[in-house]
Amino acid sequence: MAKWPFPKEKLLIIGEGGVNHCGRFDDAIALCVIAKEAGCDAIKFQVYQPRDIWTEEPDILKREKLQLTLEEYAKVFDYARAIGLVVGASFFGHYGQTLQAKCDFIKIASRSFPDRMPPLVTSRPVVVSCGRYLPAEPNPEWVYMACVSSYPTEKVPFAAMQYLAAASDHGVWGYSSHFVTPYNVDSMAAVRQGARIIEKHFCIDRAGIEIDKRVSLEPEELKYFTEQLRGQMGKP
Repeated sequence: MAKWPFPKEKLLIIGEGGVNHCGRFDDAIALCVIAKEAGCDAIKFQVYQPRDIWTEEPDILKREKLQLTLEEYAKVFDYARAIGLVVGASFFGHYGQTLQAKCDFIKIASRSFPDRMPPLVTSRPVVVSCGRYLPAEPNPEWVYMACVSSYPTEKVPFAAMQYLAAASDHGVWGYSSHFVTPYNVDSMAAVRQGARIIEKHFCIDRAGIEIDKRVSLEPEELKYFTEQLRGQMGKP
């Protein structure tokens, strides 16, 4: 794997597109544009086959409609990079391995870490969400993200932030926000404690999505989010 390539002094904001494109290629492209115009540095999507994760047929059928084809994802990743975004994706199994080479980083979701890790087949920086498990011996080449994996939530994982800040004093750590109360206080608190990667779900329009509705920002909210966080940098 490769080390995180961005300096510790830089705040990198990831717009988590997830599956908020709802399986529509044009909406995935629109999410890239929204992330760029809102001031995000990166965009991330979720690439999976629902049957690899869920066991109940209604869940599987609902989520099958939310996926692009691998060919469509490849085009979206190329487009995102062409407009100046860093590109990442979460993988949940063998499915989509060919796309890892098109990513600037690979995200390991909380549900996968540490006992259901997808195969990592390319040399890319790895970002790990620690909603279920905090590593006793962190891999110095990985970036760990504090988060609450059961969401939406009004809880802020301060203990996990403090643990990662201490464990990562030689490098970079981050925070993945699933917070639903106003003003982005959770992400601002993470930045104040030293997080240099912040990830936040966003969408085109909350009325048009079903999954992650309560934790996703709309375009103007995402722009305000990035402005708030960048304003937090450097404050005592």
